[in-house]
Amino acid sequence: MPAKTSGLLLLMAAVVWSVAVPCEAQMAGAPRLQDFQAKGTFELVVTKSGFMKPGTSRINAVSAFAARIRDVRLPSPDAIAVTFFTAPVAAADIADIMKNDARRLKSGDYAILVLMMDDARRLTQVNLTVSVPGKAVARTVSWKSDDVAKAFPSFSFDGTRIRLKTAGTYRESDAEALSMSWTADIDLPVIRNVQK
Repeated sequence: MPAKTSGLLLLMAAVVWSVAVPCEAQMAGAPRLQDFQAKGTFELVVTKSGFMKPGTSRINAVSAFAARIRDVRLPSPDAIAVTFFTAPVAAADIADIMKNDARRLKSGDYAILVLMMDDARRLTQVNLTVSVPGKAVARTVSWKSDDVAKAFPSFSFDGTRIRLKTAGTYRESDAEALSMSWTADIDLPVIRNVQK
């Protein structure tokens, strides 16, 4: 087989592999315990629901990790998902975070902020998930450009690190009456890249 044809086949195989198989790459070097230090408070107040017991649930997060997600099915195909936990990340948790998206840590209380970006890395939409025993709520909490700018004014992402201080509240009173509020202060490396 001519070298040109062989090289073309290798290139085509690499493209098919990168599109068909979820691709994960890590930050330069292995994550260290200090790469997971973050603060956040997340509160879910259910006033009326046909599915959830009314009451207040609160998550006081002391650790988090950031993953970059590229998914053409999202409203913005480039996003950062920051997952917050109530317990510090231990050395034994790092492999689970990298290989299983923190399955063990997610067996307890957790919250996820999904920060969707445009091509210029400006926020376009923010989703919040709060998960506690018996309740898991996910909502788009900010999607209008003025609301995004007001609730997330300090967001920055340089391609490897995310910095964010935010506080906000989301309310709805349709069939379900609930509110979600959050505060977060993070300066984290993006330790996982996931392409779907």
